[in-house]
Amino acid sequence: MNVVLNGDLPYVMTSEELDIWEKWRASYPVAINEWAMLDEDHRRAWLKIVSTYQPKRRDDEESEQRLFFLDGTYVTDYCSFFCALGEAIRGPGGYYGFDFNSFIDCLHGGFGARAPFTLIWKNVQVAQKYLDLQAWLKEIDYKRKRDVKLNAEAIFEELGNRPLFQAIVENLQEQGVTVVFA
Repeated sequence: MNVVLNGDLPYVMTSEELDIWEKWRASYPVAINEWAMLDEDHRRAWLKIVSTYQPKRRDDEESEQRLFFLDGTYVTDYCSFFCALGEAIRGPGGYYGFDFNSFIDCLHGGFGARAPFTLIWKNVQVAQKYLDLQAWLKEIDYKRKRDVKLNAEAIFEELGNRPLFQAIVENLQEQGVTVVFA
């Protein structure tokens, strides 16, 4: 028997993504902040895997819940914010965007919660400390190195004209999320 498989890989997984994938194959995350002790490359990999490997969950239907709690204890960079946000909305291993654009997509339905809702952000002082202008410029540089489209035209994420924390809060509010700091 001669079998030919035709397919297409949109990209090759990084070693960090393979590490996360193997952990998830053994056991889907059951506790919050399992991503928190990972380095930045592994947190990025976590977001990549969580965005593609979401088993069918009960909360795939739109939640009637209007109040969510974000544990900000480990929000020290752009990707850790999205790891924490995913867990706030959908529980351990939850996905709710990996950048501003995908976050806005999630707000329009199909990911457990549709705006408007309230986000109670606990331990916000961590993000206020780490998500400064330099953190945003670092993220912009990271994205420019990986996506040539960013070099062609400045978009919202690429402006980097204020602290990243401020931009995140403004973006949440502009999309109909009431943010309460606790």
